[in-house]
Amino acid sequence: MIDPFTAFAIAQAAVAGIKKAVQLGKDVNGLINEFSKFYQAADVLHHSATKAKIESIRMSTAEINARALEMAMASRALRAHEKELKDILFWSGNADVYYEMQAERKRMMEEQQAEDRRVAEQKQRDREMKYNAMMATLWFMGSLCVIIPICTILFQLITVKHL
Repeated sequence: MIDPFTAFAIAQAAVAGIKKAVQLGKDVNGLINEFSKFYQAADVLHHSATKAKIESIRMSTAEINARALEMAMASRALRAHEKELKDILFWSGNADVYYEMQAERKRMMEEQQAEDRRVAEQKQRDREMKYNAMMATLWFMGSLCVIIPICTILFQLITVKHL
């Protein structure tokens, strides 16, 4: 996996490449790979920020402060770069592409969130089923521990009276 600093450099390079290509008159539609590199690098940074939140439990205060500053600055720069890319699409007459991308991004995120919820709910149902099965087994075993001695005592009482 790419480290956050490399991802940030890739994102910056992608934006610079897109700007230069547009200045040279290249069609924005031919820059899909560069746009893709930017968004992939942004995703790596987002995931590393999420991971940093989880790891912050094991970090010193100074490390947490430094990491938080790095992530905030990188996030701000990425937002500025994304705005530049949006402007490039608008200036090049491809505003519709930007709006379609945003709509598709929203749709895909909603699908992913729905799938994540479905998986979490299924895991919860599985845990509940295991718990219920375990409780049923314990109740059954406990019942046997009560019923068997009672049956044994009754059997002995019955057989003793008949002798």
